[in-house]
Amino acid sequence: MFIIATLSILLVQNLVYTASLNWSSPNNIIASKTNVSYILNGEKLRQRFYSKNLGAALKVIWKPTSDYLPVKQGAVILHPYNEYNMQIAKNTHNKKTATKTGLRVSWMATKENYHNTGVVKYANDRILINGQTPTKRQYYTTKIGTLMVRSSRGHNVVTITYKPSLSMRLGLLINLISWLIFGGYLLLLGLKKWPQKNAHHF
Repeated sequence: MFIIATLSILLVQNLVYTASLNWSSPNNIIASKTNVSYILNGEKLRQRFYSKNLGAALKVIWKPTSDYLPVKQGAVILHPYNEYNMQIAKNTHNKKTATKTGLRVSWMATKENYHNTGVVKYANDRILINGQTPTKRQYYTTKIGTLMVRSSRGHNVVTITYKPSLSMRLGLLINLISWLIFGGYLLLLGLKKWPQKNAHHF
């Protein structure tokens, strides 16, 4: 146990020392560049981390690791992280605004072509294109589920909301009813025991 503890301390000390060397380096402060995309490095990146704006550094360095994506059945993706990086992480051509029920994406287009919205469409998502329910020809999704919309000339707006399936809504309803029944049972149980407790005081 003593040998294991000693080796563990030495390993952690070596990792901290390596990280501190990277941080103080004038050229590279990124400890590991595996699957990391960045625009700035060295002193310029270090200044971003010291900024009062906590999001400043995240605009110039990011790790394009996807979460759960609706990959099409049978799709072959050789470089999934690269696909996510190019289609979503680096996609800054849209204005995204959170709404009460979902997400609003807007952009300007000079011609009619399919535009990458930079968001992912899942099975139960509902979309509106310029306030209208779209046809199948007005959009499609890529292999990783990125929503591609056929733009109209000028200002375009896509609204994406999530509509739970019937089975999920029934499940939530059953869950709520179960909690109400359980709470009512505890209340009745407490009311039954309350007179018994008070009877001992007389």
